[in-house]
Amino acid sequence: MAVELEYYGVPPADYREVESRFRYVASASQTTFTAAYTVGFVDVFLNGSKLDPVIEFTGTDGINIILTVAAAAGDIIEIVSRRQLTPTDIYSRSQVDLLLSNYYGVTTNTGDAFSVTTTPSFTTLTNGMEIKLRMNAANTTTTPTLTPNGLGAKQVLTYNQQPCTIGDWGANSEITLRYNQALDKFIIVEGMLTAITPAVMDVTSKIATTAFVKAALGSLSGSGGSLTADKTLTAADAGKWFSIENSGINIFLPLANTVTAGTTFLIRKRVGSVTIANVYHNAGLIRTYRNVEANMTLFISDGSASYIQQDIPEGALPLTFSPNGYQKLPSGLIIQWGSVAAVPAASGTGVTFSINFPTAIMQGYATIQNSAGSSAAMAAGVGFTTVSGMTVFNNGNALSTAISWMAIGY
Repeated sequence: MAVELEYYGVPPADYREVESRFRYVASASQTTFTAAYTVGFVDVFLNGSKLDPVIEFTGTDGINIILTVAAAAGDIIEIVSRRQLTPTDIYSRSQVDLLLSNYYGVTTNTGDAFSVTTTPSFTTLTNGMEIKLRMNAANTTTTPTLTPNGLGAKQVLTYNQQPCTIGDWGANSEITLRYNQALDKFIIVEGMLTAITPAVMDVTSKIATTAFVKAALGSLSGSGGSLTADKTLTAADAGKWFSIENSGINIFLPLANTVTAGTTFLIRKRVGSVTIANVYHNAGLIRTYRNVEANMTLFISDGSASYIQQDIPEGALPLTFSPNGYQKLPSGLIIQWGSVAAVPAASGTGVTFSINFPTAIMQGYATIQNSAGSSAAMAAGVGFTTVSGMTVFNNGNALSTAISWMAIGY
């Protein structure tokens, strides 16, 4: 019966080897015993006495030990074999450090050019190796570099191999970089302070960044106050709502391409109308948009060329219950009405609408408020229609009369 005892050791030599021990209780006249060994690196013992490999046993095939004189029953045969290992079977300390990514250092910098001396050190960059760093300063550009152990500056990219965003790491941030040999650049695999922002309206399970939340909520952030005169808004006013207290004032939005897509401004009109400028621009042409007539209107930037306008009625649909009034319908259609107490015969009188039609007037109507029993030939009509008013005519030749009118537009 053989008992194999095996261990790894480092003998006082230039090579590495594995030592194995085999123990047999011999049968009568037994000469052959099995053992795995490297030829020339095996010792054989008979009842504790070491045998001479030249005259007392043969070990030439790496498998069998053959005794020159057969053993007696009960003799103890012990074989100690040594198998040499090639250098490729052994990991060096530097290789173990590489496998464990056991490199760490605190950076120094000049601007966004960072340097580090790691512990332990390394003299070459290997594909996939990782370096753990404490950054002494934040990155202030999109193209920071790292020079590890004097091996040359390598650009640092985000985890999706894109240029960095300013502030991807801060002072004293702990980050991990992985070297990509094909790109000859470092990739951030841990520790980024920023993340990729999903597209607006993304409903997947991606992480929502603060930029995504801002776009999703329209960046509403509170009141910008009451306005009684013209106002030029800036990106700092994004998300605020403004209450218009005087009719006819002008609001100038920042150009849509100077603010983030989804940036929102809310205009609340309390009286009259307000003109919004810079709602659309293209190739240097800046246009003034139509008057805002709704109680509240959202202006939402597309981040490129224009603002989307969304009217928001406050409470019920806007209307006035009065002899001269109007009604706004959900479709955007507006009906306005009124009367003129006395229009001279064969003449006309101008009327001003309660509100301007934002786009156009489609139809105007007029009718005589005739006194009972009058036999005079009378007729009414309209003309000179605009978005802000029209003229009602008394086409009769005899009497001055009251005229009722109606206008429809959008």
